[in-house]
Amino acid sequence: GDPEATETYGRFRMLQVFTQLCMAVDYAHSEGVIHRDLKPENIMLGDFGEVFVMDWGLSKLGDDLSEGAIVGTPGYMAPEMARGDHKEVDERSDIWALGAILYELLTGQAPFRAETPMATLLKVMEEQPVSPKTVNAFVPPDLETICLKCLEKRPDRRYPSARILAEELERFLKHEPIQARPASSLRKAWAWA
Repeated sequence: GDPEATETYGRFRMLQVFTQLCMAVDYAHSEGVIHRDLKPENIMLGDFGEVFVMDWGLSKLGDDLSEGAIVGTPGYMAPEMARGDHKEVDERSDIWALGAILYELLTGQAPFRAETPMATLLKVMEEQPVSPKTVNAFVPPDLETICLKCLEKRPDRRYPSARILAEELERFLKHEPIQARPASSLRKAWAWA
């Protein structure tokens, strides 16, 4: 059939699965565990569509984020992790990684990638992601807003929890107004500078 209907159904199903992922991450957070290496390769689907978050080898309890080496996968590592600022790493660092995964689901590519891991880390710390709509014209504006809120450089501008992110996605799926607002032109210009 209809390519637009197929695209809409595919996006609906993908967002349902992604919302389950957010709830799984929220459960870990409620137990005081931060994953620190969320990426597509660590997400598995069961036979009945259930979501499994794998590879908890880099996870830490919220109060056990001591200084040390930079850990994680460069393209999915929050800016505070890329800087090695372990005092800033919390649940919102996983929200950033969820945003990077959502970006890839929407566009077919990671928000930040470069020739080397270090160059990717520099992009994560210093550059703003290209608008998902620029990469895929079919990305709805509200979904782009949700994704970019997750990818805010400052943790306090991201969703405060994976549950709140899941609730925002559910509002989108129900065609209800989302709570996030796109970044203003002034804030975009400030971030670019």
